[in-house]
Amino acid sequence: MTIVVNPIRIPTFAPITAFCYLGSAPTLPPTDSNGLLGTWQPATVSNTTSGNYVFTPTIGQCTHTNFTMPISVFDDFDFEFKQACVGDDFVLQVVPLANSFDLNQVNFSWKNSSNLIVGNNSSTFNVTNYFSSNSILPQFPLSFTVDVTDANGCTKSHDVPLTSIYCSIQKGISPNDDDKNEFFDLQLLDVKKLEIFNRYGTKVYSKANYLNEWVGQSDDGGTLPDGVYYYVIEFNGDRSTKVGWIYLTR
Repeated sequence: MTIVVNPIRIPTFAPITAFCYLGSAPTLPPTDSNGLLGTWQPATVSNTTSGNYVFTPTIGQCTHTNFTMPISVFDDFDFEFKQACVGDDFVLQVVPLANSFDLNQVNFSWKNSSNLIVGNNSSTFNVTNYFSSNSILPQFPLSFTVDVTDANGCTKSHDVPLTSIYCSIQKGISPNDDDKNEFFDLQLLDVKKLEIFNRYGTKVYSKANYLNEWVGQSDDGGTLPDGVYYYVIEFNGDRSTKVGWIYLTR
């Protein structure tokens, strides 16, 4: 009588590379590299949490050893935008949420609404300089997108919609329904109060916490005639009051 004792078969799998948070999770193979059949627990890989996955061979294959596969998911990261006026320039800046990444260890790709790259590999993007250097007239609303890629090669993208980029004070408005210079835009200047005077020194319009409401109307809602008007702008904080003129034409 010849009796053959088969060797114990040990499950063997190639390691699975770590992947990005919410990325495409790998599928666990139903057999090992030597053809052993079995089942996994858990059966599906999470794309949000790292964990261990245990392969249990089917009975009757000369094996009694399980295999544990550790699979790592890279930590999530996220960011928001800070909008600021630097002098007369409107600037966007990426700000990490909860210190989820280091600005010096990631790459940036700024794009316009046509998905064309418009900025440098920087956490900031000078919107005013982009329009002026390319002789482009901004049409609102507009938006930009930034892709942030971390050291692990994981990328997160966010859009930032903009309804204003004016950090300097306009010299004129033309409220004629052509969507250009329709209103006196002070949205980014943190205005406490705006007052408008005609050339005779009579106050014709006043608004606290002003943003962009003046379109050439008086306080009683009437339509003001074309001409030069004078403004007094009070700002929140310690900034000095600003006075100047603006031309109204229809």
